[in-house]
Amino acid sequence: MEPTVELLSNTVAVEGHEEEYSETEIKESRRMAALANRFAVKKDFKNAIEKFTEAISIYPLDQRYYGNRSYCYEHLEEYEKALDDAEAALSLSTDWPKGYFRKGKALLGLQ
Repeated sequence: MEPTVELLSNTVAVEGHEEEYSETEIKESRRMAALANRFAVKKDFKNAIEKFTEAISIYPLDQRYYGNRSYCYEHLEEYEKALDDAEAALSLSTDWPKGYFRKGKALLGLQ
């Protein structure tokens, strides 16, 4: 069974960029992502996408936000958007296995 979303920890996804974003901004992005996770768990993917989008607009350097939004797009059968987000996640973290999984799921949906 596929997990719904990756729970977010207190770690910064892309080290070395913390100085570009305040601690307040990062915390707010995590708050939005936590709300998005709650929506996704309830299968309310449209609201989850909205909150992940807000999280990304505040702090665009966390690949998990894109990966989780990709998951939501996949469940709405919006595979192009799911693929775009999977690729965005991978551009931030080329060694993140879940990004490749999300990309594969999106590509399968496009077939």
